[in-house]
Order: sequence, then C-alpha cells, then structure tokens
Amino acid sequence: VVSVPEGAGGIQLKGAYGDPIDSFDVNEYAYVYFDTFKNEGYERTGVKAYKNNETKDPIEVEFNMSDDGSPDFNTIMPDCDITIEVTFKELPPAEPGDDETTPGEPGEDETTPAEPGEDGITPTEPTDDTPAPVTPAKKLISISKAKASIKASYTYTGESKKKTPALTVKMNGKKLKEGTDYRVIPSTRKAVGLATVTIKGKGNYTGTKKVTFKIIPKKTTLSSLKPAKKAITVKWKKMPTKMTKKRITGYQIQYSLKKDFSSKKSIKVKGYKNTSYKIKNLKSKKRYYVRVRTYMKVDGKTYYSKWSNVKNSKTK
Repeated sequence: VVSVPEGAGGIQLKGAYGDPIDSFDVNEYAYVYFDTFKNEGYERTGVKAYKNNETKDPIEVEFNMSDDGSPDFNTIMPDCDITIEVTFKELPPAEPGDDETTPGEPGEDETTPAEPGEDGITPTEPTDDTPAPVTPAKKLISISKAKASIKASYTYTGESKKKTPALTVKMNGKKLKEGTDYRVIPSTRKAVGLATVTIKGKGNYTGTKKVTFKIIPKKTTLSSLKPAKKAITVKWKKMPTKMTKKRITGYQIQYSLKKDFSSKKSIKVKGYKNTSYKIKNLKSKKRYYVRVRTYMKVDGKTYYSKWSNVKNSKTK
C-alpha cells in the first residue's frame, strides 16, 4: 500500500530487473524501484515498511536517496502482507535565471555590451538550474549465457528434488554465488525420469537457464551364483517398489571373463517379479564375473539403476 500526494503522479513497484511486480518470494531480498517524481514537482524524502498485523511490526528497509539507477530500497520480505509508506516534499518553483534581461527605459532600444574576456568571449556564470549529468542504469547480464553443471543423476527416493547440491554456475570462467547472483527453482519431479531445475538471475544477472538431470530407479542386490555345466544360475533380490506410480520394467544381467567387465555380454529379464536367470552356452571350467541392475522405461526412454555388487563363479 503506497500513499502518493495529489498531483505527484502515479507510482509503480518494479523488481530488480526493472519489470513491474506485485509480489515477492518470502525471505528473499526485494529490490524495489519507484517512478521519479521530480518532473512532477515532488521529491521522495523517506520510506518505511511494516507488517499488516495488529502491532504493525516494522521491517528494516535500506533506502537510497540518490537517482543513480540503484534500487530505491531493499529488504527481506516476510511471510505476510506489508505496507510501504513513502514520504514526499514539494519542490519550490524554479528561480528566474541570470540570463533574463531587465526592460530598458522608454526610448532606450540599445543594450550595454558585456565586457569581453581575455579570449574575446563573454564569460557566463553557472546557474543553479543547470541539469546534473545522468548516470545510465546498470546493464544486467543474461544468466542464460552461463555454463551450468549438475550431478548427472539421482537415485529415486520418493521425494521431490528440492535440493541440488552438485549445481555449479559459471560465467566466463567466474563461479557465481547462489543467493547473490542467482537462485534455484528446484524440480518437483518425484518419479523416475528426466527432471529440470531453473536458475534465475539475481543482482547483476537477469533471465533464466534450465538444467536437466536424471532420476534413476533403485538398485538391487546380487544374492548368489550357482555354477553348472557351461552355465551359471544368477539370483538377485526382487525390487517391488513403485517409482512413483510404476514398478521397474525388469533387470539387466551383465557377465564377463574379465574382472573389469572390459569384454562383457548382457541379458535383459523382463518383469519385476523375476529373481533368477540361468545363463547358458558359457565356456567350460571358466571363471565368470556377474552383476545386475534394474531398468525402467519412461516416456520411451530407458533409465538404468546403479550396478549391484559383483560376484564370480567357475563353470563346470
């Protein structure tokens, strides 16, 4: 709520980027600009703010009296409606300038020439109504040009990803600071799939940038390997959890003669209820290394969990 004297013109709240606003995020710094009233014969002299409660608790406000393009005031917005009171003073009418001439006596139509200066130019005294130099408004940088990196994937937990601790934002090699240069609008996605966080510029930065990451299904545990003639039976723990509305699509088994799985083969077993599979046509009396992971198809894409523990067994 803002009180404006009659004749002072309208007033408009603007955010840190010069855009009209009508609300702020709670506990965020609000940078506010008012329209200038000097052209209307008024000048701002002060501002105060208080909560719209019974006691009208005051809110600390940093007020800027200059017209240098900086915010008129900034404060941390509480979780309630507030009232802003701005005080004004009426500016006195401009005094006549020194360049006005006094009418001469009747019959006198000639003016007395001014004494020339040393360079032949008549000097003039500066007047009080000389306009002050205008400082251009600070140019904000678009944060859409920044480079943002985030942890590639998060394991499904059933909770929305409201925290993204691995997020790093850099502009021309300089690391930006969250809360000062930008704020993060977290992803509300809970289910397995592709999630998006939005980076919104603050302070010297404006605009937004979106960054995506994956939410992957939970992993399973490899229980045992049972060797047979040129075969191994693999057993693992069932993953019945819904993530969020659907269960996993199935399991992927990977096996190799090398411990680092540099040369491997894979088999997919559909259905979350399956907990074992017999790998056939293996080499006789050879040691195989085996691991398992879950997978889930969402919107035409396949998302894999992290690998289970590794076990090994020698065929007969």
